[in-house]
Amino acid sequence: MKKKKFEKIERAKYDYHLPVLLNESIKYLFNEKFIDDANQVYIDGTLGGGGHAAIILQKLNFGGKLFAFDKDKSALERASTLFEEEIKSPSPRLHLCNTSFSCAKEIIKEHNINNINGIILDLGVSSKQLDSDQRGISYRINCPIDMRFDSNENKPNAKDILNTYSVDKLSDIFFKYGEEPKSHIIAKEIVKSRNIKQIETTFELRTIIEQCVYNSNKLPILSRIFQAIRIEVNNELSELNDALINIIPILKQGGRIVVISYHSLEDKIVKDIFKKYSFAPKVNKYKIKELDNSSTNTMPNLKPITTRPYTPQKEETIANPRARSAKMRAAERK
Repeated sequence: MKKKKFEKIERAKYDYHLPVLLNESIKYLFNEKFIDDANQVYIDGTLGGGGHAAIILQKLNFGGKLFAFDKDKSALERASTLFEEEIKSPSPRLHLCNTSFSCAKEIIKEHNINNINGIILDLGVSSKQLDSDQRGISYRINCPIDMRFDSNENKPNAKDILNTYSVDKLSDIFFKYGEEPKSHIIAKEIVKSRNIKQIETTFELRTIIEQCVYNSNKLPILSRIFQAIRIEVNNELSELNDALINIIPILKQGGRIVVISYHSLEDKIVKDIFKKYSFAPKVNKYKIKELDNSSTNTMPNLKPITTRPYTPQKEETIANPRARSAKMRAAERK
């Protein structure tokens, strides 16, 4: 498909979400050994504003496919407009999936695909979600506090957590997921306040936090607390860990995975999994061989191709301050 078909993307100027480390991530995602492969298959596990998807489609041949995932329906609706010509083509290469990337393995198998060339995950929350949020993800906008990426999911939302969790449980969440030093003080104030009136909106929570934080630099604390609650609501860390273990085995030999994270705990999960599977599993030479030789460890042997995480250059963080905490790691299946 000609590049001019993506002028609509270029005109959008990534108004939904400015992709972080775009050039670096695409560079590491594509293995040159597949350059002549007409049927390459990639997974964009976090579609967002479609910035990475647009570049991947530009590099794909006519026989290639890109499966793009996002739990946020608004991201899929926007992508349907931006990529309208591609989606309506006789042989569309783009498949939009309104679900978590943890379901990627099952979905590509439904399309009779068993191995893929690459996976990219740009974790975190999009700028659009933060700037025009009506689910309570941002402390800057007053609205009911929900924080679920998919409001149709039958699981506790932020309001449920704030009004039912104990002081100790709230404190643990704030400290573990938000790395907030004042976690216990804030948790106690939340429980004290909810005993008078249930916490229902973002500004109600914001007021409670500000009342027990006496320094002038309150915004980082608000960010950490809201982030911690969001991670708990969406089970983000467990989902990331499980998804990586689930989807890495479907990489073909030479296939690559690129992950951009924005939280130290996310980066640790990625680092630990890449490290754990960068060594061949030990084999007990005294153990009798299994009759079925196919019953081997299904997790492939990986080769990290970034010796340390990439971080955005100064110019990128000036243009996009939300990129400051980004770290990118990449690995290849041996």
